[in-house]
Amino acid sequence: MSFKKKLTNQVICDAHAPKLRSRGLLISRLRAACLLALLTIFTGPLLAQPKIVLQTTPGPTEIPLQAASNVIIDPLSGDITATPADPAACTATGSGDCDAQVDVISFSVNPSTVSQGQSFTATFSQRGAWECERTGLPGTTWNTAWAAPGSGQLSVLVGSAISPDSYTLTLTCRNGTSGGQAIDSLSRGIVVTAGGGGGTPQSCIDSGRVPPSTWQRETNADVENPSNTTLTWTQMFGGSGGLQFPEARAKDVRVRSNRYAAFSFNTGTAGLFGQVTISDPFANVGLQRGPVLVSMSPCPGDFKPQTGTAALCRRPSVGGLAISAFPWTRNSAAAAARCLIPPNTDYYFNVTFTDEASWSQTDPQLLNWQCNDDFPTSTCAVRMSVLNTF
Repeated sequence: MSFKKKLTNQVICDAHAPKLRSRGLLISRLRAACLLALLTIFTGPLLAQPKIVLQTTPGPTEIPLQAASNVIIDPLSGDITATPADPAACTATGSGDCDAQVDVISFSVNPSTVSQGQSFTATFSQRGAWECERTGLPGTTWNTAWAAPGSGQLSVLVGSAISPDSYTLTLTCRNGTSGGQAIDSLSRGIVVTAGGGGGTPQSCIDSGRVPPSTWQRETNADVENPSNTTLTWTQMFGGSGGLQFPEARAKDVRVRSNRYAAFSFNTGTAGLFGQVTISDPFANVGLQRGPVLVSMSPCPGDFKPQTGTAALCRRPSVGGLAISAFPWTRNSAAAAARCLIPPNTDYYFNVTFTDEASWSQTDPQLLNWQCNDDFPTSTCAVRMSVLNTF
């Protein structure tokens, strides 16, 4: 950036002059002369109140400086050192003297009607904001105090504690203060209806056993039939016979980037124990393979580590040489080596892919989706089958 100040001698120095130093001694001498001129100009206090003008879009941003203060430009780095008239300029407590224009460019929610226990996706974009605030749906991850703008897409779970009603969601973004063009907002409506079952229980939301808010549920996990909906165990593994847990047909399961699969099932009473074996996908060119993170839980998309016997209901890096299967049992005496599941309970078999650092992550919001080191964002797949069900 070039800083120009109209003074008696009309001296202008280019802050990018260091890029020319390879051209020889002449440039070095010019730079030295420029530095001397700058020091000469700015060693004394300026008589009028100066200002820095930033050529921002859609209009310029002016930062008034203290009257009779020094302005220093480093010709080597191009840095400008000055004292603003507002000591808190460009911060959340400033008076607004240097606020750049903020625009909330877009904001949408999909779907606009959601049942208790289900989720909706909020997509938004902004420009020029220092921080944003989300309001309108307390008790969910949508509502947040002023914070850095963050991601432009958010998956929000609506628990049973949210009363059926119409709500207005508002996204407000600002740069510094809440005045003038430094703040902007958009609002969208959403309708919450009474839950019909099959969604995320409120207890899961309250205990933080939910997937990262930036992830989506993989609803088409069947590699063989990618247009099929796969929200239940039977839809994914049941085949033409409609098999119920714990029976299953061997299938290749895919999960796209920043997603998780959650296959709902009722634990029933059939079978004392069994295991889901995980291996390389079967002859599917173009699909990558990575270490899979799996869990059995009453919560969809739950990858939060648990304690006690429940700790074995979440297993990272399944399918590798060390761990090739996910074992479960109904027998508490066998729970030392298997995931203990209760009878006749609605459960989910959850599947996703993460990097190794996420395997021990206790906060599910900090999980980092990754297929493998070479292809971190590629669609990942594994083959799953049920063996040794007794």
